[in-house]
Amino acid sequence: MSPRLNKFVYLPSRGVLVINLVFFAVLVAFAIIGYFAETINKALEPLSKSDTSLGMATSILFLGLLGVFVLIFASTRKFFLCSYQCLHATAGTTVVVTLVYAAIWSLIQIAGDKQRFVLFSPGSWSVQGTVNNLKYGSVLLLFVSSLSLFGSWVISFEPGHDFTPLLKQWAKWKRSVEKLSKSTRLTDEEHNELLKATRGMLEAIDSIAEPAQPVALASARCMRDPLERFQIWYTKQTNVSSLDCYGLDDEIRNDAQQILHLC
Repeated sequence: MSPRLNKFVYLPSRGVLVINLVFFAVLVAFAIIGYFAETINKALEPLSKSDTSLGMATSILFLGLLGVFVLIFASTRKFFLCSYQCLHATAGTTVVVTLVYAAIWSLIQIAGDKQRFVLFSPGSWSVQGTVNNLKYGSVLLLFVSSLSLFGSWVISFEPGHDFTPLLKQWAKWKRSVEKLSKSTRLTDEEHNELLKATRGMLEAIDSIAEPAQPVALASARCMRDPLERFQIWYTKQTNVSSLDCYGLDDEIRNDAQQILHLC
């Protein structure tokens, strides 16, 4: 279940969850007792000019979502095996946390008698009002959360497996194997780099520690067996000389392609 969920959202550590819950609790408390509600409203007052324009509100919402997306992606990229995995998780996380902060903003407005609770009254729903709440929610998220401009360091330093060492070894491995896939012999330097990178990748996979993003962990583990088979095959092919290997044969081509695609 976790790897499937992780394809669409970033799964933070318990520490980051606790920090966000504290933010949520504080903001909801402010909304209930009205404390700081006016301060927040004044800080966001420049955006109120777009409250009656669906086009302007949508544009601001888009910019807010883009800012949140970039922050989350930059903070979590090293926890995934490839950009594709991180992009998917970032997109889902951006939507989820923006909805949460839009709900918090709406509570603040309801507490200040500036909005009515219409969740169970579909006839009173307003596209403009919904977009406005999302707009303010995305701005709040940019400045008041552990994913914000000021709080993104929390994720950057949270406990979590960093796949950067594995990716560095994979990049070196990829250069040499792509050359072999074109039926081109490697130089002695490239041969030695390939051997070292293969060992480095296997060591990096074996050293993966919890907590790790489930989708990245699953991809890395799926790569281990093909990589080990490649190591055995390449060592056998170059037992006498690296010049004896001038391409990928049918025995190893599929394994090599699986590793080249990474995820």
